[in-house]
Amino acid sequence: MNTALFFWIHQWRGEWLDRLVVFGSVVGEAWNGLILLAVLLLVPRWRVLLRSYVPAYALMGALSLGMKRAFAMPRPPQALGAQVHPVGPIPDSFSFPSGHAMFAAMLLTWLWPLATRGQRALLLGWALFIGFARVNVGAHFPVDVAAGWLIGGLVGWAVQRGKSASGMPLQ
Repeated sequence: MNTALFFWIHQWRGEWLDRLVVFGSVVGEAWNGLILLAVLLLVPRWRVLLRSYVPAYALMGALSLGMKRAFAMPRPPQALGAQVHPVGPIPDSFSFPSGHAMFAAMLLTWLWPLATRGQRALLLGWALFIGFARVNVGAHFPVDVAAGWLIGGLVGWAVQRGKSASGMPLQ
């Protein structure tokens, strides 16, 4: 089922879609979290958010790298060969879980208590799009993305829960 769903999503092609999913892969890159860290440092009224963002980002990164090494699952081009037609560069690291999906879900759940209804819809749409993009470009299987969403969501939730339990304001 994982492979069948991969091919169903991966088959969608078109010049505009290819550009869009490559863009999604770039903006969904977990290393962009360092850009967010810089923004939080530069905007004085947002610095309070560092107390929860830094642990969430660090834990997410450690889990992503540790799980990739522990499971050592190949990416679709390595597992399926010439049947996969990658769009853009595909990392040569392991596939499971998707760090892009993990970062998107961590941000979604971390920012959820601070966001308006419209912002929540945008965050959710962005996280779903990042997952779709990673499968469509051929970088991940759907199970990689689902695991990334689950783990990232749990990390963001746990940090927010710890923050509210400590008496630290969520907003």
